[in-house]
Amino acid sequence: MKWLNGADGRGHRAGTLLLATALFIAGYGNRSLFRAAAALVDPLAGGWLLLPTLAVVVVALLLLALTPLSARLLLKPALVTALLASAAAAHFMDRYGIVIDEGMVRNVLETDAAEVAGLLTPALFLSVGLFGAIPAGVVAATRVRREGALRGALHRLALAGLVLAAALALVYANYRDLSLIAQQHRELRYLNNPLHPVYSLVRLAARGDARGAGAKRRVGDPVRDGAARGRRPTLVVLVVGETARAENFSLNGYARATNRYTAGRGVVSFSDVRSCSTSTATAIPCMFSFLGRAGFDPGAARRQENVLELLARAGVRVLWRENNSGCKGVCDGVPHERPGRTRPRACAGGHCFDEFLLDGLDERLRGGRTDALVVLHQEGSHGPAYHERYPPAFAAFTPECRDAQVDRCRTADLVNSYDNTLLYTDYVLARTLDMLERLAAQYDTAMLYLSDHGESLGEGGIYLHGLPYVIAPAAQTHIPLLLWLSDGYRASAGIDAACLAATRSRARSHDNLPHTLLGLLGVGGAAYDARLDLLAGCAARTAATVRAGGGPPPLCETCAPARKSRVVKISTEHP
Repeated sequence: MKWLNGADGRGHRAGTLLLATALFIAGYGNRSLFRAAAALVDPLAGGWLLLPTLAVVVVALLLLALTPLSARLLLKPALVTALLASAAAAHFMDRYGIVIDEGMVRNVLETDAAEVAGLLTPALFLSVGLFGAIPAGVVAATRVRREGALRGALHRLALAGLVLAAALALVYANYRDLSLIAQQHRELRYLNNPLHPVYSLVRLAARGDARGAGAKRRVGDPVRDGAARGRRPTLVVLVVGETARAENFSLNGYARATNRYTAGRGVVSFSDVRSCSTSTATAIPCMFSFLGRAGFDPGAARRQENVLELLARAGVRVLWRENNSGCKGVCDGVPHERPGRTRPRACAGGHCFDEFLLDGLDERLRGGRTDALVVLHQEGSHGPAYHERYPPAFAAFTPECRDAQVDRCRTADLVNSYDNTLLYTDYVLARTLDMLERLAAQYDTAMLYLSDHGESLGEGGIYLHGLPYVIAPAAQTHIPLLLWLSDGYRASAGIDAACLAATRSRARSHDNLPHTLLGLLGVGGAAYDARLDLLAGCAARTAATVRAGGGPPPLCETCAPARKSRVVKISTEHP
């Protein structure tokens, strides 16, 4: 086409191509940003100029980012990459209501092929093709006018400067209203596409969170309950759920019987629990770290011993079983395995249902003479293909949404499929309890279940998870936490059942997990904080261990007095 060669056949100036690309990305790639901003302004109250101001600011920022990459050899590759990236990001932002921040980038980089495949829908390819590949093809085919390096650079800088000056003038004219919106709605910055995703990627790379970067800092020497020598070993199974939201658990009052398999089996459901993050890649390292959500940093967590490594150093036999996208480095220092890899026929294409996490586990645990912790990391309710997370026999709620493009499903059908995933999870938990009851003659047994984060099911036009914590809806942060204790464990630890039941509605979080695991397995020391142990105020053995180990007193003032017990310091060498 002649227009690709310019009016005079000599081609278009690089600055013109830069401006055209920036205008296109600002118009198509930032629709979510402009929709969110439009909902905040009142044109009748004099706010009609705010959206044009925002548009000019977005174009100016794009030009400032692209101009340094506009040298002749870099220009087209940079513009093609920006167009494809912005089209892909816009698809997920517009369709699912998500934002692409540092946590989401980390999640994408650490996910597995099965999760990626669920997002590769025809709508994605259509969006990227129409609004990414076609404009990128136009850019690639456009002839760029040859001009001196200095002259071309000055032209591009002058163009960017003019747009920036216009943006600054508009910002100055609307500063009062813009500053109020910027201060009260900081979430708008997350919607700047593709600048914020690129910024997040660069910031993540700059952190240098590489695994295995030297020896980990120990969190203190573990202290064991001296009475442990006179009792049976303890076996704790921790089930790490995926994308389960507390409000859809019937144990928390949900109208549907999504917990029909564990109902009536003595499971305590803690009803007010918050996650550390809204993405697996951050939540998993955070929940096993002693840093807590407020002080969590991925790099710092990888350089510090986590609770699994501390327990292993205390002599507890630790095993991680994986059926998700990996343990995010948490299990690198302890034995770990993926049972599905040994059952290729049962797990076609590498996709296993969660019940295979229990495959052969009770046989492996029989005969053990030491305390043990087994972590089962589920696939759980990970979307968007919820219907693939449970066997057909568990489709109790119908009709189902069987489309990975969940925004095309009726909300009721989407909730049906999601609730079926929770029903299947409950079945797996019930099978776990069956196994622990079979092993009750050998161990004092306990089970903990909690999810890594929650999920949005279309409320307010938002789907899936991964929104920045500060703006995430409760559906993505309010998670279930279940606890079951065998009769033998309750008797051995001196559990006050009434005390425990009275604490189920207290505010909890992922911060409680490391200290609860230490308490369940009778491990104290400098790392242990009884205030964060779910059982500390209601368990005589744990309270005694804490007091003798120098920790704070238990919380529950109505519990029975703690029995005195002796503590011994154990070796700090890895078993």
